[in-house]
Amino acid sequence: MGKIWLDKELLSRFPIQYSGANSNDNQPSGKYYPEGYETKLPEKGIYRLGLVWKDIGNGSADIDLSSSVIFEDGSVEQLFYGRPELFNKDGELLGVSSGDKQTSTTNKYSVEFIDIDLKKMRKAGVKKIISSVWLYRANTDGLRGNDCQIFFKHLEKKKMRKIESNNIMIDMQDHDYAVKSNSGKQGVIGVVMDFEKGTLEFVMAEIDTDMVNVHHGYNDLMKVLDGLPRRKKVGDMLPVVIDKGYLVDDPNLADTTIGGDGCDVDVFRNMEQLKEIVF
Repeated sequence: MGKIWLDKELLSRFPIQYSGANSNDNQPSGKYYPEGYETKLPEKGIYRLGLVWKDIGNGSADIDLSSSVIFEDGSVEQLFYGRPELFNKDGELLGVSSGDKQTSTTNKYSVEFIDIDLKKMRKAGVKKIISSVWLYRANTDGLRGNDCQIFFKHLEKKKMRKIESNNIMIDMQDHDYAVKSNSGKQGVIGVVMDFEKGTLEFVMAEIDTDMVNVHHGYNDLMKVLDGLPRRKKVGDMLPVVIDKGYLVDDPNLADTTIGGDGCDVDVFRNMEQLKEIVF
């Protein structure tokens, strides 16, 4: 592979843990984000957290999206279909849910999403926001039986909106992140926004619970987060397994670049190529 340049900043946030599936498997957005990957949380704009699902032969299902908003003083507000709008003390809208979609069909996806105003959440003293998905009613063994896909997108200039129509056009390939859930559990944690650290973490951890919504299952959700392992990063591994004589600090001097978009080895899209280097 000749001389190698590493995108150290990106790889320091990319976990070693890898499922063995191809990077594009079950990734409607075309990128693979492993559990534990962290990216920078923008200062402003709207973050849209969402999910889609449909009946794939197992019957109609009711799946709900929620966001647990944790403030610096320790208080928690739940933003979900049961409380579709969250305001600050001055009456400004901080976040809004698209509402409750209670059924699914075979010919089109059901959609729910929550819009988060990043700048206003920070100003209101929000510490963390935890997105989660809950299977309220279904004839299957968990989310995997409903082609459930979790997504998000940073909308820099759009406004939050509550959807009144039953017909919403969603292009999954246009999102920053979209992944199918293979979970057989009742609930899944999607992503965690940490306003103190300024990060967005891809958690994708199953919630071992019998509860059907975040209002009753919040304690189970927090137990999962508290028990998550510390993940080693690719940025820690590669400098160890690659002979220092092959590493260069300037990508223009490299025969092979490893990192994200535009690199010879794009860990988001073809992480399998790392096997050639490591093994």
